[in-house]
Amino acid sequence: MHNDWLIVANASYARIFDVKRAKAKPSELSLVKEIHHPASRMRKQDLVSDKPGIYKASRITGGGHSQDTNPKTVEMDRFAKELAQLIDHARTLNQFERLTITASPQFYGLLDKYLSGSIKDLLTRVVKKDYTGVVQRDLQRLLFNTSPTRVPEPYNS
Repeated sequence: MHNDWLIVANASYARIFDVKRAKAKPSELSLVKEIHHPASRMRKQDLVSDKPGIYKASRITGGGHSQDTNPKTVEMDRFAKELAQLIDHARTLNQFERLTITASPQFYGLLDKYLSGSIKDLLTRVVKKDYTGVVQRDLQRLLFNTSPTRVPEPYNS
C-alpha cells in the first residue's frame, strides 16, 4: 500500500488528505488537516493600517506615497509560503511518498515558487482548478475515477 497526499487549496483555504492506495481497492481519502487563512478573504481596506501618506515637497507642489503591492496578494503569498512549509515538514517526517496538488491557477502559481525541489520530485499530478468547494466523496470520484457517476463542476472564486 502506498501513502500519498492530496492537497486541495485556494488562496484562503486548504485541505490535506491522506490517500490510501491498494491494488485491489480504489483510493480512499481521509482528511489529515484543514487550514484556514481568513486574511486572504478580507477587503483591501481592512488589511492596511491607514491611508497613503502625503508630504509637502515645496511651496507649490506636494506628493503622496502609495503602496507598491496589493495587500490581498501579500496575504495570498503568505498563505502559499505557510502551506509549502507545512508540506515540506511533512515530507521530512515521511508522512507521504507521493503528492497530488489541486489549486486555483493563481494560487498554484504562488505556491509553486515556495515548493522545494524535493517536493516537486514527489509531485505526481497538478490540477489547476479550485476544488475546495467539492465534498470529499466527489473529490475521490473526480480525481481518482472510482465511479463513473458525474461529478459537479468546481466553482471558480
